[in-house]
Amino acid sequence: MTRRLLASSLALLAAPAFAQTADLDAFALDALTPSSRTVELLVDGEPGQSFGSVTETVTLEGGVLTYVSVANLPQAGGVRLDSTRMTWPGLVPLSDAFAAGGEVGSTTYTDGGVSGSFGAEGRALPFGFDLDAPRLAPAALTPLVQAIPFEEGFTVTLPTFSAKERFQESTLTVSGREEVEGRDGARVSAWVVEQRGGGGAAGRFPQTHYVDPQTRAILKTEIAAPGMMIVAVPMTEADLAARDRAVADAEAAEQAVRAAAPALRPGEATLALDAIQSEDVRLTIRLVQPQQMEAGAETRTVVVDEEAGTVTLTTDTNITLAGQRLQSTLVAAYPSFAPISMAQDDGSDQTELTFDGARVTGTEEGEPTDLTLDAPVFANAWMPVIVRTLPFAEGYSAVFHGYSAGDGVVETLLTVTGQEPVQTSAGERTAWVVEATRDGRTLTIRIDAETRALLSYGLTPQPGVIIEFVAD
Repeated sequence: MTRRLLASSLALLAAPAFAQTADLDAFALDALTPSSRTVELLVDGEPGQSFGSVTETVTLEGGVLTYVSVANLPQAGGVRLDSTRMTWPGLVPLSDAFAAGGEVGSTTYTDGGVSGSFGAEGRALPFGFDLDAPRLAPAALTPLVQAIPFEEGFTVTLPTFSAKERFQESTLTVSGREEVEGRDGARVSAWVVEQRGGGGAAGRFPQTHYVDPQTRAILKTEIAAPGMMIVAVPMTEADLAARDRAVADAEAAEQAVRAAAPALRPGEATLALDAIQSEDVRLTIRLVQPQQMEAGAETRTVVVDEEAGTVTLTTDTNITLAGQRLQSTLVAAYPSFAPISMAQDDGSDQTELTFDGARVTGTEEGEPTDLTLDAPVFANAWMPVIVRTLPFAEGYSAVFHGYSAGDGVVETLLTVTGQEPVQTSAGERTAWVVEATRDGRTLTIRIDAETRALLSYGLTPQPGVIIEFVAD
């Protein structure tokens, strides 16, 4: 993907024609010094919850401004790369290219038209349009926010074009002034610029920019995403270094815990595996944040056949709010929980696997599988059940080894953080709280301290969003 984007960008460098753009005489573009910056995207009201970061690298050479933006949003689509070239200070667009989520696009702007391609990587389709009026590249909106006339009530509508968003219009309005914290920590009476509409990845969300009246730097931007407010805050080099150290320290601490924690595999003697008995459990799926609503239901049926020496888990997860459904059946030896078979169907991909010790054969998400693992593992979907058999004690930790369709062997760090009261349909219960962490994400599981029944489990698929599965 990177090579294709680079090739596309090099091709765009050769475009000699300059398109004409809107009259920007009212904007103080000549007062700006184009500069690079990194902003962190924080969830307002959720301390420490970062949505990711955006690094904007700006270079000016020969009257051409090159603007490269790399948005690293691990919980909201991964990485997006945008590269835009435009004249300075006229902001006449020359070229634009982007790559994100398996899609690529490129645009060449010429006098009176645009052309380029857009689509899935390797299958992008060409396009070409005549323009009846000048249009900007979406990247021009950032310097225009900084250079806007500082006059309360000033408003302007700016037309843009890009390969993915195509024809858009963005309205900038100066709504007044408001005190915010400046880069040195002092309070600044910033100009407030409202942005509505427009192209670019965040153009569909209303944005509010706070601009320093002296330096015209954007002190922060509030992005009104559905159900949450995301705040983009510029990061200094010291901030970035401190963040990198904190991430490295956290990763090192987790690795140290993992290295010292016992490995949980089928038949582990410290687990009370024989405590699992036949049962039917229904859990209501609830969206807790950013708003509260019922999202679906999950049924979990466990059948223990001691005579046959097997235990079967049948799960039907129906997330009606998202139109998603996953059905699975797991069979394991009892009481070791060594996997025997796995079958699951999410409506598009099917998996049917057979386990024989460390060997796994069958069909995995539609593809044939035949491999031998280093050591036997659980089927990963048993994890919420196996958690119920832990030797509960505050601070206890272990690493659960499971096989997950599509991911292979995964290792989940289980940590018992303590007890807390939980309201259930039968009244208040005391629950052991277990955090299950894998790939930077944590599932919080609550187990009845007396009966070892599953009371609930919750996850945060992205900052500001909490989903809970609560036993009826």
